[in-house]
Amino acid sequence: MSLSIRGLFLPLLSITANLKATEYFKNIMSVRGGTAMNRKPRTLPAIISLVALFASTICAQTAPKLTGPYLGQTPPRDTAVLFAVGYLGADLHSGPVFSRDGKEVFWSPLEESTGHILTSRLTNSGWSTPRAIKFPTGPPNSFEPCLSPDGTRLFFISQESADKDHKENIWVVTREDDGWVAPRPVSPLINALSIHWQISAAENGNLYFHASPMRGGDIYVSAFVDGTYQEPVALGSAVNSDYGEGSPFVAPDESYVIFSRVDRSSSRKAELFISFRTSDGTWTEAKSMDKLNRDGVNELCPTVSRDGKYLFFLRNTPDGFSPHWVSASVIDEYR
Repeated sequence: MSLSIRGLFLPLLSITANLKATEYFKNIMSVRGGTAMNRKPRTLPAIISLVALFASTICAQTAPKLTGPYLGQTPPRDTAVLFAVGYLGADLHSGPVFSRDGKEVFWSPLEESTGHILTSRLTNSGWSTPRAIKFPTGPPNSFEPCLSPDGTRLFFISQESADKDHKENIWVVTREDDGWVAPRPVSPLINALSIHWQISAAENGNLYFHASPMRGGDIYVSAFVDGTYQEPVALGSAVNSDYGEGSPFVAPDESYVIFSRVDRSSSRKAELFISFRTSDGTWTEAKSMDKLNRDGVNELCPTVSRDGKYLFFLRNTPDGFSPHWVSASVIDEYR
């Protein structure tokens, strides 16, 4: 089952009839009437993308380079603010993911014509011009980057062609001295499920993701044992509800998980929730991160910087799914 939401909230786009979405994403799609990872050609968006690409190239040649940590942006406090939309773009499919040393960033634009993850590095002269990651072999596209905490592995989503019903699978690629090697599917046990959107890896290799065999979709974890991923297990009812949960971020030590939940009885559509892991391995009842959620607005795709200082997430604005960030101290308010 494809759970595409490409073009979400863009009024010029319509729901692609031959893509089947779970209830989790049907609720989000209802606001804007679109799909996300449908890679079918569309003339108007393609023209817009080409114009935007040309404009960004001209700007990159004339504008001063961004320098300093976190793309040179002024650190936020306890109020979420936009993050580097002039550089990353104002309509993303995944928020920024920074490396452990903060000198590398990965992200997925929502309307990226090449169909690949973008990346940039901090050099002596500033942040490099964004470029698409193209692996030597492997799937034809890559989205939703998830960097392992140690920075050696990059997980991502790739979508199958239309004749395979746009099935989305998780892939992983390892970094060596001379760059990324050929990616491979992460596990048949994981990819047997109907997967969509953001994935997250813990320090011990455990993988958290959204899948939808029932209800509106739940958050699953696949334990990484002796170098092999185990049968995925849905997190308990403290996290998963009768509505739909997705786009999880798990702390490297698995002490908490932040995710999005769609409540069909609420005008908020997708909201950020958080649950903490207890000493006996169970999860606390998930709490709405109400200081970040806004009525009638979607918040989703949370990530926390590797230094633990900042929480990034996407919030829909008139321009699309725009990246925001806030001090990660907000997390402590829900313990």
